[in-house]
Formats: sequence, structure tokens, C-alpha cells
Amino acid sequence: IYVFGQVNSPGYIKFEEGKDVNYYINLAGGIGKTSREEIYLIKGKTRGWTLIEEKTKYEIEPGDYIWIPKEVRRDFTYYSDRILAISSVIGTLTTVALLIIQLTK
Repeated sequence: IYVFGQVNSPGYIKFEEGKDVNYYINLAGGIGKTSREEIYLIKGKTRGWTLIEEKTKYEIEPGDYIWIPKEVRRDFTYYSDRILAISSVIGTLTTVALLIIQLTK
């Protein structure tokens, strides 16, 4: 079983019959601090993705993958850069529109 994403020690873990997702995550060092609340089981044969729910039992087979996604942290600089880029495009489009209006008079 390959456990990857936001775990403390990603990598291959030997398949054990009857073990659940939490068993493999614990052997991979547990869930990391920047993980989302989601855990996915990716079937090795079909590459089908399943969102793991707590109360449901999932059959894990050799060759399966367990993936824990990362929570993307966005700070003030990220949002200010986005606003700057959008306002730059709007300013350029406005200037081109005014230039076209002046040239058609």
C-alpha cells in the first residue's frame, strides 16, 4: 500500500489482510499538520478514487494508494497579488476602450 500526501513519512507499507485505512496512515507516521480533513483511497487496479468516510468499511487490496491532500494556505500577499493582477487587466482594457472611442470620433 502506498501512503502519500500530507503524512509524516510517506511511502510503501506492507499489505496486511483486514487492516483499515487508519492502520496504514498510522504506520506512515500519522497525518501531517497541513492536511485537509479528507482521505482518499485510490484503487490500484481501476485507479478509481473514493473519499473515505469514518463509519464506512473499505476493502483495501495490495497495490492500493491512500492519499491525504494538503490544505493550501493563502496569506495577505497572495490576495493582494491577485487584486493587483486583476486591476491591471481592467485598467488596460479600459484604456484600450477609451482609445478606440477617441479614434472613432
